[in-house]
Amino acid sequence: MFARKIFAILLIAFLLVIGLCLVFFLNAQPWSFDQNIVIIPQTIDGPKEKIFLAHISPSSNKIEVSEFPQDFAVPVIGGYGKYPLRSIYPLLQIDTRGQQFLLSAYSFGLGVAVDQVWTSKQAALFTQSLSFSQLTQKILAGQITTPLHLSQKIWFARFVLGLRPDQITVHTVDDPNQWLQQQTHFQFPSQSKECSLSVVNTTSSPGLGTKVATVLEQSGYSVLRVTNSPDAQRDATLIMSADQQQTCKEVVAHIQDIFPIEVRTQTDPSALTQYRSQIVIFLGKDVISSLQN
Repeated sequence: MFARKIFAILLIAFLLVIGLCLVFFLNAQPWSFDQNIVIIPQTIDGPKEKIFLAHISPSSNKIEVSEFPQDFAVPVIGGYGKYPLRSIYPLLQIDTRGQQFLLSAYSFGLGVAVDQVWTSKQAALFTQSLSFSQLTQKILAGQITTPLHLSQKIWFARFVLGLRPDQITVHTVDDPNQWLQQQTHFQFPSQSKECSLSVVNTTSSPGLGTKVATVLEQSGYSVLRVTNSPDAQRDATLIMSADQQQTCKEVVAHIQDIFPIEVRTQTDPSALTQYRSQIVIFLGKDVISSLQN
């Protein structure tokens, strides 16, 4: 009799746990906007592996993936020169560069804004075409390091499981020209009318404004003006009106991702009028050394 009571209590507890997990699963918080994610192995030794760039798009209900060879080389900001994609993460870990610098390095290296970097010690994940069902299982099992909270991981699993096979497209990159043709798949939803941009270089570094504007444009955003200003500023600053902060929230988040430092946000109606755009980015002295190749 006592054993039956214990069994009944354990069964009820088990069902409660399952019920709570189901409620949590069904109410997982969605990602707030589309994101570009680099998925890489944590080490540089091991079998010949691939590097993945995934565009997760809740807005269009699809996933686009480009597979790079591990020795695909890109310029690395901060004066590092050119490095293979696979080497950037361990290189910056050794130099104790932070997450913000890592996102910026991949953004400028690949030419599109990168929002997250996922890493794994599971070498088998990188030796074949990316399987999102396998990827989801490894994320939930904690075998892939991501900045996602549990509810975000669960939402991602639901999102992947809800897609048809034709809504997940995988591209192969063999050379830089092929990658240039594929960059359009990694652009974010255009908000050109509501969130147009101007980039103003206040530094003595020529071409810095064009360098930033190129990544923004290749990420799908409308850059109306790229210009220089003799009024040198110490810190990079993003100017926008208070009533645009919610409308352009996604754009601002992607802009922050491409910079290796935190960019301050301010309101200055005169600057918006002068440069005739909804967002003005002033490049200051603080970005010169960190954005050089």
